[in-house]
Parts: sequence; structure tokens; C-alpha cells
Amino acid sequence: MTATTEELARRVCERWHELSPEDFRAVFAEDCIYQNMPIPGMKRGPEEIASTLATLGDEIDVKLQVMNLVATPECVMVDRQDSFKRQDGSGSMELPVVGVFEGANGKLTVWRDQFHFDPTFWETGGE
Repeated sequence: MTATTEELARRVCERWHELSPEDFRAVFAEDCIYQNMPIPGMKRGPEEIASTLATLGDEIDVKLQVMNLVATPECVMVDRQDSFKRQDGSGSMELPVVGVFEGANGKLTVWRDQFHFDPTFWETGGE
């Protein structure tokens, strides 16, 4: 059975901390784009996106908590709280995020995250 866009978005958000690079690759369409809107650049395709997401977990423990989710068959909006904790204990932060996921044929085709990004956050300890 083909996964719905909502099922894929939930899988990525609720199970991020346990997903392998292969798990991430499996949910993205070949032409998928991933963009953190306040940060320049866009990732394209399952290899580049999975590599980016999995690498983050090499140094930072990431957990995403879904607060609200609204879905149509093709589009899912997820209001969530993302938690990041450096594995060396040197910092952590909580970040409110709204993610927009689009999908087709059992794969995610678009993932855009919206949030306020302060690049000095880690240096200030989140204050």
C-alpha cells in the first residue's frame, strides 16, 4: 500500500531521531526539494536531502514534536517544536517550526520549513 503524504510527513517528524539515511531516502521523490526558508540554499533529490538530514544527527540529537497537523491529500502543514541538543553537551535549543510537505505517488516532493533563525543562538545558550 502506498503511503499518504500525511503518513510520510508524520514518519519524518515523529521518528526523525531513529531514521537512518536509507529511511530518509525512501520517503523522497527523485525530484524532491527540501528548504529551510530562512537559510540560503535548497537541497534536491533523495541523496542530497538524506545526506543533509542524517549528517545533522552525527553531532546533534534532534527530536521533533508535532503540535498540530493539517492535511489534504497532497499537502500537509505541521506546526511543531524542534529540539536540538549537541552531543558534546555544549548547547541545546528549542525551535518552533512550521513545515509544509507536498507529496505524490507515495513520496514527498517538497518539504519547506519556516522558522526564525538566529545564527548566534548556540553561542548565547538560547537566551
